[in-house]
Amino acid sequence: MPHGGWCPAGRIAEDGTIPPRYQLTEMPEGGGYRQRTKANVRDADATLLLSIAPELTGGSRQTMIFAGQLAKPWLHLHPGMDWRSALPAWMG
Repeated sequence: MPHGGWCPAGRIAEDGTIPPRYQLTEMPEGGGYRQRTKANVRDADATLLLSIAPELTGGSRQTMIFAGQLAKPWLHLHPGMDWRSALPAWMG
């Protein structure tokens, strides 16, 4: 499946190093998680946030904030909502 996007410098992840099979570009100048997140939101047409809990926290919350600041469409889905209707409606 064609894909792309940004990852932190050094291809770091919470669980180790991101394998090369993921076609991601490292953030320049030592950029970390926050810079990666903003770049991915900036470059995306829209952002879909999936979570178990109805409240977003941590990096997922920051993603939502960046989407709002950058005036990018976003949708948060979680099991406690009617996501089966929300997703198709959002996608148009």
